[in-house]
This record gives sequence, structure tokens and C-alpha cells, in this order.
Amino acid sequence: MAPYTELYIHCLWATWDRLPLLIPEIQPGVYAANRAKCENLGCRVIALGGIDDHVHLLARCTPTINPAKLIGEVKGASLHVVTHEVLLDACLRWQGSYDIFTVGKRSVP
Repeated sequence: MAPYTELYIHCLWATWDRLPLLIPEIQPGVYAANRAKCENLGCRVIALGGIDDHVHLLARCTPTINPAKLIGEVKGASLHVVTHEVLLDACLRWQGSYDIFTVGKRSVP
């Protein structure tokens, strides 16, 4: 019998100095890159969004993914997409820190 896990995490990270860098023109590209990287790492995105100075991500993750690796790769993927594909002169930069919280199954819709 294969092991069964349900590991839900809520991640939050902010723009550099909480500046309003996540402008509407780049938000769709950022969120698409975030979602694609999560799925590539075996995590299912349940909710993803934010405002001009931070992003929230709720995902169901495999027990083999390191949360720090997940956040690092998701942040990196979105920066790459913005600077190379979406808006070449956009100035997007993430803070080095982030927050991660576990979420109980009953709290997930």
C-alpha cells in the first residue's frame, strides 16, 4: 500500500522593501510562473494571489519537497519570466525572506 499524505502549506513572500512592484501588467505572468513551477515540483496550487507588494500561495505538497526549495524556485521562476518574457523593463525584486504556515485539511475548501 502506498503512503497517503495531505500536506497543505500557506506561503507568503513580499517584494523588496514592500515596494508596490507587482504591478497589474506583470501579475498574470508572475502567477502563471508560480503555478507552473509548483506543478513542476509536484505541488498542487489551491489558491494563488496577492496585491502590489506581496504574494500568497496555498498548495498541497508532496512530503518530499523542501518548503525552502519550493519558495526559492517559485520566486526565481517568476523573476525569470518577468525579466525575460513579460515586461523586459519591469523592476521586480523579492525580499530574501518568506513566511510558511501549515494548514489543516479542514481549513482548505
